[in-house]
Amino acid sequence: MQIVAKKKKSKQGLSPRVVSNLEIEDRPAVAVTVAWMLASVCAAAADVLWGVSRLLVVWAIRDGGNPPPYALIPGAMWMIALITGTLGLVLMVVAYRVRTVEPPVSALVFSVIAGLVPYVALVAGLFWR
Repeated sequence: MQIVAKKKKSKQGLSPRVVSNLEIEDRPAVAVTVAWMLASVCAAAADVLWGVSRLLVVWAIRDGGNPPPYALIPGAMWMIALITGTLGLVLMVVAYRVRTVEPPVSALVFSVIAGLVPYVALVAGLFWR
């Protein structure tokens, strides 16, 4: 938030007015930012669902039983996390270049973590087999 001086018609002078970052940014920059954050949140949700469903499948077949009907869900969640995470990482770079006000560091860190988890899981899965 920034404070911008606004002229009044009275003789009191200037009164401060709070302006949000959305008023400073142009519409394409806001659209890219919204798409970036939406992709990052979807990637994080898919990461969590992948982990939970993977644990449920491993727990269900721990005694050598048949795979449960939901055994394909972890693979689907991993693919969704991979696609949306990659899209979030690409849109993060685009949003960083398009915006006039830099995005918060916490949003950048969140997006990088959510986007890299599927790749880390891929590399870890290659070494654990």
